[in-house]
Amino acid sequence: MRTMTAAGMLAVASLGVRLAGAPAASPSLQETPPPAKPAAKPAPVKPAPTQPAPAAGGSSASMEAPKLPPFAGEIVNFDRRGPRVVACVDASKVAVPPRPGPDGKPVAAPPAPAGPPRLRIWVIEREVMQELMTTGGLCDPSWSPDGKTFAAAGVRGVFTFTQPNFEPRVIVAGQLQVPPPGAPAAREYDDPVWSPNGARLAFRSSAGGVSRTEVVDVKSAEVLLKRDGPVKALRWADDRTLLVDADRVSVP
Repeated sequence: MRTMTAAGMLAVASLGVRLAGAPAASPSLQETPPPAKPAAKPAPVKPAPTQPAPAAGGSSASMEAPKLPPFAGEIVNFDRRGPRVVACVDASKVAVPPRPGPDGKPVAAPPAPAGPPRLRIWVIEREVMQELMTTGGLCDPSWSPDGKTFAAAGVRGVFTFTQPNFEPRVIVAGQLQVPPPGAPAAREYDDPVWSPNGARLAFRSSAGGVSRTEVVDVKSAEVLLKRDGPVKALRWADDRTLLVDADRVSVP
């Protein structure tokens, strides 16, 4: 899985010079040449240390999870573009600090009761954080190539959010409300992926155990492709070619 406005101000890498000397004098016939020395064994070559490969789109440090205040919840996934991060957060998993017990020693808070996730979207840029309040049920945030818009998907459909206020726009409509605990979603959307030019958006959808790959035009919301079948990963080869796992799929 495979990353509406309330602003909160919070603290959120031989040249070998072969000297052409005069040839050595030939030994006389009476001289016995010295015995040849055995060739020295070459020193064993130590393999170079293996360096971890950097994360796609930057160094591994650039994809470190952002820092959130304890009350925000637990990060599910996120996407980073320069100093700006958009994160999907499960607000039901709040870290409660220990409290002093009767003897004055800290006592860990009891775990939160099990329940469905309460998904929220946070945008973090340096020390400024915004929780987008109208995004319940959306996750998998993904920045557009120009870094001005991000997409998110979930049971409510597929949305885009554009700066400066990140107001939501419906690209594909899902359920108006998040289904109650235990109730299945009519259709769920996830893993939005932008085309290189930012004009198209691919994503997965599923309903009743059947998966589908879909592509829409971001500007008009026109559906350009629907392809039934299971899919693990989506990415673009170019603006008109989508890679669905190992298959190349042309998009009209």
